[in-house]
Amino acid sequence: MRASFALLLVLGCGGGGGDRDSLPPTGSIVFPPRGALTEALSIPVTGTAADDRGVASVNVGAVPAFTGNGFATWRADVPLARGVNVLAALAADGAGNLAALPSASVTRTGVVPAGPVAVVLAPDGRGLVLDVTLRKLFLVDLATGERDLTPDAGPAPLAPSGLAVDGARAILCDVAERAIVALDLVTGQWTVLSDDLTGAGAPLERPQSIALLPGGRAAVADAIAGAVVIADLGNGNRTTLASLAFVPVAVAFDAFHGRILALGSDRLVAVDPVSGVATVVSGAGKGGGPLLQGANALFCDPATGVTFVTDGAIAALLSVDAASGNRAVVSDFGVGSGPPFSLPRGVAGSGARLLVSDPVLDALFSVDRGAGERVLVSIAPVGTGAPLLAPRDVAPGTAEALVVDLVQGLVAIEEDGDRRTVSGPGAGSGPAFVTPLGVSAPRAGAALVADGGAGALFSVHLATGARTILSSGFLPTDAAFFGARILATDSDTGELVEVDPANGDRTTIASGLGLVRSVVVDDANRRAFVLQAAAPPLVSVDLATGAVTPLPVPALIDPKGLALDAQGERLFVTDDGADALFALDLATGLLAPLSGEGPRYAGPGGVAYDAARGLVLVADSGRGALLAVEPSSGARVIVSK
Repeated sequence: MRASFALLLVLGCGGGGGDRDSLPPTGSIVFPPRGALTEALSIPVTGTAADDRGVASVNVGAVPAFTGNGFATWRADVPLARGVNVLAALAADGAGNLAALPSASVTRTGVVPAGPVAVVLAPDGRGLVLDVTLRKLFLVDLATGERDLTPDAGPAPLAPSGLAVDGARAILCDVAERAIVALDLVTGQWTVLSDDLTGAGAPLERPQSIALLPGGRAAVADAIAGAVVIADLGNGNRTTLASLAFVPVAVAFDAFHGRILALGSDRLVAVDPVSGVATVVSGAGKGGGPLLQGANALFCDPATGVTFVTDGAIAALLSVDAASGNRAVVSDFGVGSGPPFSLPRGVAGSGARLLVSDPVLDALFSVDRGAGERVLVSIAPVGTGAPLLAPRDVAPGTAEALVVDLVQGLVAIEEDGDRRTVSGPGAGSGPAFVTPLGVSAPRAGAALVADGGAGALFSVHLATGARTILSSGFLPTDAAFFGARILATDSDTGELVEVDPANGDRTTIASGLGLVRSVVVDDANRRAFVLQAAAPPLVSVDLATGAVTPLPVPALIDPKGLALDAQGERLFVTDDGADALFALDLATGLLAPLSGEGPRYAGPGGVAYDAARGLVLVADSGRGALLAVEPSSGARVIVSK
């Protein structure tokens, strides 16, 4: 059961005097936005307060807030309990008048998943899940859904894949290091069990999946070698057991029949653990039922020998009969009740039920083996509406944030995280988006959408969702309004161009740029800042002369998004390669990470500054989420997912 409690913000009394003041103060909580999600143990609560007689003090429970402007804005660092924390604010002016401010809430959880791709049953009965995006393991209480990271002393595998559990340690593959590694689930220590320097035998090329065998050995599916490799977990020695005629994506041990199972996207084979002879168990021409099309994980029941397979192409959980090879749907959109799978990616046994991980929904399902009923054991949604699947950019709207998503199109997100498709599949009219990459803040009820796949710049009417192509025949990645003018980046020519909305003609403002990613306009100084993948990463463009001036900032790994604060003093830059958000002080030239507490970035892309609330918004494609960042502390929360 989730804990819930209220945090009382008391704005204390100061001195009064003069005529009697009977008007209560006003104010609001700015951060965190209501309904947000975090992993942090505490959070900086920020807000505003105003009164014609002044505000003397602010307290959040027993925590005194601090201010530098008479509590016009204030902050207090508040501890969070597990579950939903309601932030109920009470303001008092110097005369003792009280007013309840609009409340906010934040939910604290142990970890917010971003890509759960494998699951096994832990010794304590919890689900042990590998999150490939976070490069972390976490445990899920199957009764409550609570999630907790396992101890991890680091460094974690660069590209973890596959998962098995051996007593108090988890065994994984590291694709990047071509290794088998173990994590002690008690101490958090990592150990290399087999790699190029540990053990003898042919090196692993792409270890994809792992299964434990009797005698301290493991079977490994090597996708590049197209083989099942046996590894001795004691000395690291490796032996190729079977070379296969397909790419193995997963491997399991069938204890009931004493054999190794190797799974390809369209077939299941059995490998004799002594001779290495491979025999087709199920696939085209072997067994009836729905064909395997995108099989990706398997679990073999040691008590019955029945194999269960997840297939992402048909979003289904299947069973495979060991004798006949017949395949049957255990659970999919037409079999079994409950929320549907999006991309089932891992499966494990749990008594009379099966556990299925889904990296698109960032969820763990419990599935009834007989009826196919699906129950969400663990999920961390924020807001309602169609989920963000591949958010690329964000812009502040009038009352909502606007996000472009490669799958969903243009989506409006309210402060509480609720999502509404403005224009895209099933919404709006006009030419379809292909690869929407950038979105502008709206002007006159319309927003600009840069679509590199369509080779076009769209204008989208926000009330109707109608899409109109303003200009085509180039590769725009971002766009912005500059007064009545329209600016766009062209990644094909490395130019910043102006687009004539009347006829679509483009005029070059600045050329000689690299692979341009984003543009933001500094209206007050009649200049644009352009972010590009090549060095220098940031340049300033004089919009009157087209003169390009590089900004003296360090090289970035994979810069993606750019935003400017309302004062024109700081630029915010996302770096997907570093999984970070940076702030650049334009006066000093200092580039520093905004690295506060909260869910870590997993694919930060577009970024925007919400001047109305003073928050930074980040579209994170790895999480399929929109994050809000408090710019003074760097604290971040998920506001829609």
